Amino acid sequence: PIRQQMELLFSIKTGSFPLYVPGFASGHSSAALTLGQIFHPISYIASILPGYWSGRLIDANNLLKLLSLGLTHLMLFAFLRRLKLNVLFSFIISLVTVYNLRILDLYRYGSALEAYTEQFFLFMAIAWYWMNPKKVFPGLCIIGATYILVCSGHPQMMYYGLLGAGLFMIIIPFFISDVLQDRKIDN
Repeated sequence: PIRQQMELLFSIKTGSFPLYVPGFASGHSSAALTLGQIFHPISYIASILPGYWSGRLIDANNLLKLLSLGLTHLMLFAFLRRLKLNVLFSFIISLVTVYNLRILDLYRYGSALEAYTEQFFLFMAIAWYWMNPKKVFPGLCIIGATYILVCSGHPQMMYYGLLGAGLFMIIIPFFISDVLQDRKIDN
């Protein structure tokens, strides 16, 4: 995905758009370059990091991948603590959920890993919304998380993430009302 990302960002930076990329997958059209994440903010953040254009792009992308995994772990941990689980149990559950064998496979492909972490961002935004339905910020987080999931660059993982978010949205009100008995949640 790094080569595709660089192809797309170089084209945008020089004022063009690649209609045909000869070196990618035997010369497929730029529609095959969805892995480059042209509408995703992480591509542009990576391109402004020092060394991206001068040979250190793998380091920049690895830094952003690790930061996104760490932020996902932190958000899941905060959600579990909000459900009044103890610290150790919350840490272990969030650790096993975020860092598993599937992550090792997805780490090779930046866009698949981004879709995986953004799926959890969307789950947590939905959960925070059901915990505070009268607040505007969780609703905006749902919109933002859905946007970055949709433009993650990996269509299959995006579909799985949206399907999981739909199921999560159906289940989470019942789960929160059972776990947090002091809150009134309209199912």
